[in-house]
Amino acid sequence: EKSVNVELGFKNSGDKPVRVINLKDKNAIIVVDKDGYATGLSRHNDNPFDITVPEQAAVKQMFNFNVPEESAFTIRIWGKQYQL
Repeated sequence: EKSVNVELGFKNSGDKPVRVINLKDKNAIIVVDKDGYATGLSRHNDNPFDITVPEQAAVKQMFNFNVPEESAFTIRIWGKQYQL
């Protein structure tokens, strides 16, 4: 089965670590194709449940979706959409 990897960056300008949680919750992070169909994170890989971003730092994290790369159009993170 084809899949696409999307690398996302999380920045923290604060003076304390920030924990980003519930990343595998339904509709927390989805890919939407050109026809408007949404696909959540794939279940059979190393997608994280949460990420801790250290103070005054940024963290990059790869996420995997079970869709062909050519069909991925936008990514939606907690309702905010970004063009791929």
